[in-house]
Amino acid sequence: MNQSSKPRRLTRYAGNTISLDPVKISALPAPKALRAARPGRRAGRSLFAADSRNHRIVHLDANGLYLNSWGGYANVLEGPAPEGLFNEPWGVAVGPDGLVYVTDTWNHRVQVFSWMVNSCACGVNSWWTAC
Repeated sequence: MNQSSKPRRLTRYAGNTISLDPVKISALPAPKALRAARPGRRAGRSLFAADSRNHRIVHLDANGLYLNSWGGYANVLEGPAPEGLFNEPWGVAVGPDGLVYVTDTWNHRVQVFSWMVNSCACGVNSWWTAC
């Protein structure tokens, strides 16, 4: 595996910018929570970080390597805040059933997510979706 194809770890001191592109992720500017999923659950052996300033949840493997993320910005004071969007998530928890619970701080709600697998002609896609 050459240097450019190696998965990247999130590092605290690598910089203060972040991208949705997993290759470009270098830091979480204001992480508020980090929770581990129990082995054997839907989330497997993995970690979830509440990336508050980027209004999203980052899903990492047990070694801290990026798997995926979900979220985006929405503020109920500015208009609709659809499920799956956040205004500074500050908490994240993984239930015994494998569901991921996120405190959406300034939208004053808790959102619940489950792992979805979609098989189609183009292959298998997996993502987190609101319950």
